[in-house]
Order: sequence, then structure tokens, then C-alpha cells
Amino acid sequence: MFWGHLLTTAIEVHLNQLKSTSTLRSEAEKRLVQSVRHAGRNVAYYRDCFRRAGLNMDSFKGPEDLKKLPFLTKDDVRNAFPDRIVADGTDIETCHYSATTGSTVSCGVAPCPPLPVMSRRRTCWLLM
Repeated sequence: MFWGHLLTTAIEVHLNQLKSTSTLRSEAEKRLVQSVRHAGRNVAYYRDCFRRAGLNMDSFKGPEDLKKLPFLTKDDVRNAFPDRIVADGTDIETCHYSATTGSTVSCGVAPCPPLPVMSRRRTCWLLM
């Protein structure tokens, strides 16, 4: 499973180098729209934030609409974790999360990376 994913990713990265800038931009914008809409529909924190801001996820069209989205702070993540900041249906027991001891560096949420070489269990990382 891991090696198949690794090979597929390597091929995709290679083929992306052959695509035009406009094609890459279009694909990235499509993934952005999918991600924001997914968060608005499947993550309680975002669902509530977007509703309070009067945002309809179906009307989110791309980067130009990012300015409409509310900011997410470190305290927001801390206060909503894990029940309201993790997507509905995610088994929190299969995710790994860690926290720092107070660094002032900005943090963010990262998608699940590919399987580690030495592990068969999918690990999700949430940086706080």
C-alpha cells in the first residue's frame, strides 16, 4: 500500500512539472474550494464560524473569497480541540497530536501525511 502511494505520488510530481502554470493554478484553486467547502460542511468549528459570518460554502469560488473567511487563532484551535476542530467521522484514536510549550510561532493544521515507511497505521498530525 505504502509503496504504491509513493510511486503514484512520484509520478504525479513528475507529470506536474510538464503542466502549464495556468493548469497548475486552476487545479490548486479547485483543491482550495474543495477543502474550504469540506471544512464548512464537516468540521463543527468551521460550520459555526462560517454560519456566524453569513457565509454559504456553495458560494465559495476561490482565492478571491478567502478574505471572507474568519481568522483561526491558536486559542481557537486549543478551545475547539478535539471535538469541534476535527472533521466529523474522524477517529481521533487513529490520529497523533502534539503541543508545544508556549512558542510564539504560528501553527496550523496539516492533512494526514502518507504512511511512514516503518508503520502500517495512518498517522494524522495536528500541530498546536
